[in-house]
Amino acid sequence: MITDIKAKVDQVTPDVLDEGNMDYPRMSKLGQLWTADWKYKMVCAGKAYRLSWGTISGSTAPTMVGAGTVTDLDIPLVIVAVDTGYLIPMDFNIGIYAAMATANDETDIIVCADRATAVSAAQIATSSATAETPDNLLDGGPAFTGRAVSVCTVAITDPVNSDILYYAHFQCMGTAVNTVDLTKDKSWDYPNFLAGPCSLLVYTGGVDAVTSIGSIVFAHVPSSWVPVS
Repeated sequence: MITDIKAKVDQVTPDVLDEGNMDYPRMSKLGQLWTADWKYKMVCAGKAYRLSWGTISGSTAPTMVGAGTVTDLDIPLVIVAVDTGYLIPMDFNIGIYAAMATANDETDIIVCADRATAVSAAQIATSSATAETPDNLLDGGPAFTGRAVSVCTVAITDPVNSDILYYAHFQCMGTAVNTVDLTKDKSWDYPNFLAGPCSLLVYTGGVDAVTSIGSIVFAHVPSSWVPVS
């Protein structure tokens, strides 16, 4: 007996299935059977975004940005906030500069999740930050519907740092100044579904003035995509 198995051509415009539904195996337009990990599906669905900070315009050299010497949890380097849906951190890249000219000087990088609050437009307005427009990783996809800024210079009111998603610490050890690697990459292998209202917060700071250039990639999906019961 011969059995024919057919696969569904589903290379672009992925749809979200209902619980318990059945579907064909999927293949590309070239007939290649394939599966996609959660990040690829977020990108193809037009739900993944990249926020970049630092000056990368014109024909001049890139310029690092930053707010000073203190790691202050009320003065984030980056804020991404949504009122509804789920915010999902995906990837983080940063290169920083800190003089660290004296033995035992320290510098920190922290990425936090605020599960309790979405930093409001009013708070962002008081932070003297730079407004950012995250790019959709699916070029031409829908615009990000939350709020995003970089380089706050004025304190906002006590965000709730619920989770440490990433942390890096640098220190010049002993009595001699050492060279340290101040470039970091983080890729989250599994999704953290942060229910809105919520925020992603990035911080840098240390003994010496810290500037940086980098990006954070995240997804923002409707609540219906992630039922909790």
